[in-house]
Amino acid sequence: MKLSSFIISLVTGILMFLVVFYMGNNSFSVALFCGILGFIGNILIGWNAKRKM
Repeated sequence: MKLSSFIISLVTGILMFLVVFYMGNNSFSVALFCGILGFIGNILIGWNAKRKM
């Protein structure tokens, strides 16, 4: 995985955390879990797409 793809995945996870935390009115732990899940999911999708190419 390239560094740029990793940074995009990290930004996606951070944005998911912020949206869930501020807009969803959830606790910090729930928002952090959603952000980490989004980060890992984005990495897995990137690896799968790279493997198919």
